[in-house]
Amino acid sequence: VALCATVAAYIVAVPLGIYSGLRRGPLDVLLIAISDVIYALPPAIFLLVLLASTGPSLPTVIVGIVILHSPRIFRIVRLITMDISKNEYVEAAFAR
Repeated sequence: VALCATVAAYIVAVPLGIYSGLRRGPLDVLLIAISDVIYALPPAIFLLVLLASTGPSLPTVIVGIVILHSPRIFRIVRLITMDISKNEYVEAAFAR
């Protein structure tokens, strides 16, 4: 369960973080707002409500863990992408 949830969280968060770090705009603001909302939720209560509303199953637990872990990965990847995109060689590659 943990491995599947971690891999799925990276599959979801890394592309979103790269896109958001390179193309800042309304989607970036929306993704940051969504991650703020997810950060504000207590994890145990969120998982209990999710399991109570959908029924206890393994895929539900995996989805809940992915939802809770993706914002952290998204923000780290976004910040690293924003930092790297300021380098001269990246600007030169985009200028071509």
